[in-house]
Order: sequence, then structure tokens, then C-alpha cells
Amino acid sequence: MGRKRKTLDDCCKEHEDLQIATKDSEGTRTLVCKYCNTEMVTDPTKKPYDRIREHLMSSRRKKFRTASKEAETAGTSQQTLFDMSCRQRAKETEADGVIHDFVRALAYSGISMHQADGPLGDFARKYCKAAKTMPTGQRLRLKYLKEAFDKDMEKIRDDMRDLKVSVIVDESTDITGVPTINTLLCYYSQKNVKKHVVLVDVDRVNASNSYTVASAVSKALLTVGKT
Repeated sequence: MGRKRKTLDDCCKEHEDLQIATKDSEGTRTLVCKYCNTEMVTDPTKKPYDRIREHLMSSRRKKFRTASKEAETAGTSQQTLFDMSCRQRAKETEADGVIHDFVRALAYSGISMHQADGPLGDFARKYCKAAKTMPTGQRLRLKYLKEAFDKDMEKIRDDMRDLKVSVIVDESTDITGVPTINTLLCYYSQKNVKKHVVLVDVDRVNASNSYTVASAVSKALLTVGKT
């Protein structure tokens, strides 16, 4: 005799985080998470119990559930899904901002991103609430370093708009002995009445000559919107 198939009501009794919702105008019932409104798969061929278990263990569901519990503990009314989504997005935005600032602090200080895997990263995660989910050093280098750089370059482009700039070219070798052309731009900011010198491009070349230098300068100027 085969095992009795669980109904939607059985699933709700077994998992308190789930509830039944009406899917369409025909009154089709479906199983959803009461915190994030994610629909559970009910087709037996798709292993619904594995799907339910996977969702209940997901970090996204835990975040929404925690936010709801915090609201209940504080004595406030039950938040809507939209309110919780906005709150979660705000937390994620704040966390990204802290991570970008942390990456800038490491980069400007000449410290490797991999130091985030050591005591320095542990300190930030412990005492900075928004940095508790800070990723590994490799993730910082591959994703957040580029994002922070792009944001800084966008700010530099805005500052340089309609301004005259001076070009500084530094020809040297990097730590491995490869010829390198560093292109810096100097401009006077009218916003803070201050001169700024920024490194906008680093080119590793086979040889440093007039052609490679000219190419590096042209690329640097295009980077900041100067033609």
C-alpha cells in the first residue's frame, strides 16, 4: 500500500512558515512562504519536500523571518511583504556601502584584499553591524574592488566635466619587472577649491616608447570622457 500523499493543509501543519494562498481567479490553491511569498512546487515529480526544505534553509527566507520577528517583538504591527522587502533592500544597500568603503580603505592603504580573511576582517565583522556578512578577500578583489573603482571613476568624471586637465605619465616597471605606464590626471576642483591628482590608468606594455605612451594617454582621457 502506497504512502498517503500529503495535502497542502498537511504541509502547513508540518511547517509553520508556510501558508495556503489563492493562485488565480479560478481559486487554485498553492503553497507559499508567509514571510517572502515564494511559491512552493507541489508537483510530485519535482520533489516538493526537497524544495520546501531548501527554501526553509535559504538565507533570504531567514532574513525576512528575522525582520518579521523583530517587528513583533518591538510590539509593532505585522509588516507587509513590500515593507519587509524595502527594509531588506535598505540593509543590503547599507552593507554594500560599508564593504565598498572597507575595500577603499584597504586599497588606499596598500593592503591586500586577502587581509579581510584575517584578524582585520574579523574585527570589522564583529564591531560593524553592516559588515557582518562581509565576503572573503577573493570576493572583495573580484567583485567589490571593481565596483568601488567604477563608482570613484564616475565621481572623477563628474568633477572633471568641463574642466581643463594636466596629464602626468610615469614610466617604470612593476614588481615583476614588466614595463608599466601609469597615467595620472591633475585638475582643479571648483567644488572644494582644491587641486587633485588621480591615477586613472595602469598599462603593462612590452616596451615603453612614444607609441605606447600616446596610446596610454589617449585611453586615460577617454576613460574620463575627454577626447
